[in-house]
Amino acid sequence: MAFRECVVCGKTFDGAPGAKYCSEECKNAPRYTNEFNGEKWGKLTIIDAYRKKGRVYAICKCECGNTKTVRYDALTSGRTQSCGCFAEANYYKPFDLAGKINDYGCKAIKQIRVGNRYKWECECSCGKHYLVPAGLFYKQMSCGCSHQRSARENLKKAAETCEQGYIENTSIISIKPRKMLRNNTSGVRGVSWDKNRRKWAATIVFKGKTYHLGRYHNIEDAAAVRKEAEDALFGDFLEWFQEVYPERWEKFNKKPKTDGK
Repeated sequence: MAFRECVVCGKTFDGAPGAKYCSEECKNAPRYTNEFNGEKWGKLTIIDAYRKKGRVYAICKCECGNTKTVRYDALTSGRTQSCGCFAEANYYKPFDLAGKINDYGCKAIKQIRVGNRYKWECECSCGKHYLVPAGLFYKQMSCGCSHQRSARENLKKAAETCEQGYIENTSIISIKPRKMLRNNTSGVRGVSWDKNRRKWAATIVFKGKTYHLGRYHNIEDAAAVRKEAEDALFGDFLEWFQEVYPERWEKFNKKPKTDGK
């Protein structure tokens, strides 16, 4: 330890090498300096400055008349260029859209302030009014009705597909060969682990009826029994469906398109 002089109050204190303050009060106290006065950064002019905890803070006068205190490095880096008036004038008040119509038939009517931001009241092609930020006006398709229409159309298509693939209480999609479902934990269709009896259980569903094919110590035995049942029940039925409803069968067997293939 050696005697040091506090850079704030000038008091001599016993401190470690490099110590500058005699107390926490002096450490947190601002030390004013005029060495930065008059510097101009963007719309801000420094009228006073002080050091605190190793940083320099500048008290600035903005061109609009407001006073703002900012870190000096925020000025030199360009992160802060005004008291906030520049951002408000250029960001919160977007360009004029009145009367403009986007590619989806939505028309901008008037600008409305919502909190500290501005949005545009628009008329959708369906006639409803909605609010949207100026930057999204040309991207937003509707008030939300287009998503609802799309959802209804997708549900209708799914229902039609399900109806076409469901015959004699049997779903063609569920019995035809396909990839394993994600919720299958055994790795074999129709085979599951019976934790109470500690055996592998094999089942199969056909024409609305569930057939229990037994429980086995080895998963290979359960899988073999399940495969025999599939061949016996599904094979002829799928061949019959393919022959009687070729268009439906072709639709259910279309491979998904992949990019570049």
